[in-house]
Amino acid sequence: MKIQSQEMVAAFSKVVGDPVFRSRKLAFITGSTLARMQTRRLTDRDGVAYFTEAAAARAWLLA
Repeated sequence: MKIQSQEMVAAFSKVVGDPVFRSRKLAFITGSTLARMQTRRLTDRDGVAYFTEAAAARAWLLA
């Protein structure tokens, strides 16, 4: 995940916070520390994990 504009962050936050769209698990693949920090501010809940590799994210989601 790359750094996003404020408009994209607001839209993403709205979707992630909506109970209709809530997932049991969310895996984010982030390349930079700044992107990871931006994503963590939006998803302060259980069932969210951050990865640098897709294989690790997939394994966690399917576990």
